[in-house]
Amino acid sequence: MEFVEEKLEFVDPVKIEDSLLMKSFSRNSIPAIKKNLSDVETAGVIVRIGNRPIVRNLKEILELSNANIPPEIEVLFKKSDIYSIVHGIGAIRVEGNASIIELQYHAKVENINGAQIIDLIPSTKFRDVVKVGVIIQGSMSAIGATSIQIPEELTRTLLPKYLSLGGDMRIQLSSNASFIGKFDFSVKFPVVQSLGASSDSCSWVLNPDEHKTPLLGDQQLIQIIAVPKGTTKLKYKSWGVLKVDRQPWIPFIGDETKKTSDVDLDVDL
Repeated sequence: MEFVEEKLEFVDPVKIEDSLLMKSFSRNSIPAIKKNLSDVETAGVIVRIGNRPIVRNLKEILELSNANIPPEIEVLFKKSDIYSIVHGIGAIRVEGNASIIELQYHAKVENINGAQIIDLIPSTKFRDVVKVGVIIQGSMSAIGATSIQIPEELTRTLLPKYLSLGGDMRIQLSSNASFIGKFDFSVKFPVVQSLGASSDSCSWVLNPDEHKTPLLGDQQLIQIIAVPKGTTKLKYKSWGVLKVDRQPWIPFIGDETKKTSDVDLDVDL
């Protein structure tokens, strides 16, 4: 995967008079509070957005397992093609010491009608088991829906065949045509929220955990999407959002958010 990089700088003076906390004090008390505040931190952060997403056709993966696809699943593939598409975002702090407290990734299909997201990985449903550096496991159905549960009927039919879906996600194939298989996925960022099922746009919000694990490095994000049969290309508009805390000692005063420029992604299917 290749990346487009943009540097976001957080160096302007913080106007504490405009913060929610300061509005609860009288204006006469603000000078004394400002005098006792530590210096506000600055930051220069390079945000990286992947511009060469990795694509896999789910029907072709099913056929790799030599499974006989049942009619109720085959009919779905007659109307739509279903793909896994790997998006990526990362952050590298190159200046200053302000804390990165949130990293967001957003992507929207721009060129066709009828695209529909089936699932997102990682997603909000995995929040209770996601830990930094831990491999999470789950099951993926024949149409790409994921679950943290690994059913017995899948476990019994797993094959000694493995396939990378791109990045840090690997799937063990199954001879049961109701499933793609069992997947392993490495999460680098601790707290994940996702949004986008049944739509043509998706969002991930990445936050630190209770241990304040830094939001630095790259995270790959997987979208399972159905498109009208015969679609050969997807065009996305994608962008990132970065939130830093420049004054961590007093809540709300130093929070600052900036958006990257839009990145156009062309994905050949």
